[in-house]
Parts: sequence; structure tokens; C-alpha cells
Amino acid sequence: DTVGYTTEDGAHVGDTLGVLQDVYRHGELSKGVGENGYYFIFMTGQQIQSFAFDLSGLSRECLVEDRNCSADLSERRSVRFTVR
Repeated sequence: DTVGYTTEDGAHVGDTLGVLQDVYRHGELSKGVGENGYYFIFMTGQQIQSFAFDLSGLSRECLVEDRNCSADLSERRSVRFTVR
């Protein structure tokens, strides 16, 4: 469980996508469907580190086709940190 985890750069699990994009200017947003189902992650651009986000309330169109997103994604809070 990575709730409350803080990276060396000062980013926290629980930070919004917008905050993470400010901290990791070369990071990349990735969302879609993979072998384990839908995903919405932000790769920091450092090593192979990523923050995952809660998918609740996001439609298939938003996650897969990048349309009909009901809310501002930059306000979504991260829920997990992973190093692969």
C-alpha cells in the first residue's frame, strides 16, 4: 500500500494529476484498456515510476477514446505509486 508515500521529488500519493504534471514536466499521461482492464496512470519520466488514479466515474469513451470525459482530469487524485 503506497497511500501517503512521498517521492524524492516531493510528490505524494494523493496529489492531483495537475500537481504531478507540474513536478514531473517530462511525465506522460496514459489511459486505456490493457490485459488487466482499464488504466489511468501518469508516468513520471524517471526510471519506471508511475502514479495510478481512481477510475470511478470515468467512461470507456474517456479512458479509451479520449472523449466525453465528465470532469477535469487534472483534478483527479492519485491513489497508488508504482516502480516497475
